Amino acid sequence: MTLRSLGLVAACASAAAADVPRVATPRTPDLRIFDALWPLDREYGEDHVRVAGSVAIGAGRHRDEPGGTAAASLAVGRESDNLLVAWRSDVAGWSTRDGSGIERGRHRGIAYAHTAGGALVLGLDGTLAHGDAPGLAPAHLGPGRRITADAIGEAQLMFDPDDDDGFAFAIRPEAGRTRWLAPDAPATADRAALTLAFGPAPGDGELPHGMGDLVHARVEHTSIEPRTSPVAAIVARRAEVRTVEVGLGAHDITLHIDRELAAVIAADLGWAWLEADTVDGTRADNLFRMRLSTAIRWRAKDPDRWSTRYRAGRASEFPLRELGIAIARTPEHAPDGRRLLSDWRLELAGALHTRQLGIAARGGISWLSQLAGPDPEPPLSLRYGSQLDAYVVVGGGFELGAYHAMVFEPATSDPFAGPRRWAIESGVIARWRGRTK
Repeated sequence: MTLRSLGLVAACASAAAADVPRVATPRTPDLRIFDALWPLDREYGEDHVRVAGSVAIGAGRHRDEPGGTAAASLAVGRESDNLLVAWRSDVAGWSTRDGSGIERGRHRGIAYAHTAGGALVLGLDGTLAHGDAPGLAPAHLGPGRRITADAIGEAQLMFDPDDDDGFAFAIRPEAGRTRWLAPDAPATADRAALTLAFGPAPGDGELPHGMGDLVHARVEHTSIEPRTSPVAAIVARRAEVRTVEVGLGAHDITLHIDRELAAVIAADLGWAWLEADTVDGTRADNLFRMRLSTAIRWRAKDPDRWSTRYRAGRASEFPLRELGIAIARTPEHAPDGRRLLSDWRLELAGALHTRQLGIAARGGISWLSQLAGPDPEPPLSLRYGSQLDAYVVVGGGFELGAYHAMVFEPATSDPFAGPRRWAIESGVIARWRGRTK
């Protein structure tokens, strides 16, 4: 292993959520969408719209090309006794001397509403991502440029709405679409899925959302349109990938306890069956699947001073700490559907923010293996990457810092078709942060 590899794996082990993630950790819950709602340093009045955001400019290198970079983030939220709404957008761009560059954006919104006296919980979670894919992206999306939209709905029927917790039955429909812009990728993929679940669900205000699935069953269907010329379209065949999953575990249990701690727990175990119809024929396989993950944010407080500082809106004097971890094995497939895959992942993230400085890191290792494909089983594809961010607080909301991100993975849509390569990005930035009081 090279010194570069050793340094990268050590960075993964330290691991945290930066404003603009350049390395994907899709199995770890994302607490950043709650940045405006739950800053964990002050008391807010109920039913108040809150805003947080940042703007950054800087310079650095992207794949050995010098250039300039800019980024912006915006989080908006509103919370009341029966409604929680949050939105977050992150956009970043790079421009090099020769005029080439990259752009990347991710926008996510969630809404949870308690209706009919708490007997019914309705939820919606939507995500739009565009531009260059971050490193270690899910295998079914692949590298390169693309536009991806996904929406997950939820209707949760509570059997004991007057209790702080009780049993519930949930229906979770999903829909999504990806349009690839890279020439070696398919044209589009349309996804549709449905999950049925039963288990205990919280009715406490400190547990705004989530459910413990005693059992859940999920069916997903993906239809992939190949990228073809008008002549080749005559013989082209659409690929169909079907996935059936059963399991049990914690479904996005969200905690906001005493305005001191925020967390999301997503952990489940089960089995998955995959089947694909492609131009090469039909193939199928099955595998054990799991996801053990959580993300936590809390203030390291001094009990003797916390109460007075908090009431005065000065709890930010205490360090803010973040931790995220995920160990997962998930069913995957190549973007064109010709390979059925298993993806083992280890993801780690962590951060420390004080009044003077902040340091954050995130990273992951992915072991991709083929379950079934058009050729004999290829060697394991090992991918890994990390991102480090550090900054010094200047004052008045301004910060000066630097970041470094690097990923080692294949550059082609087929994770086994081409050699792996390093993609490195680094720079220095000046950033301004602000939020509503």
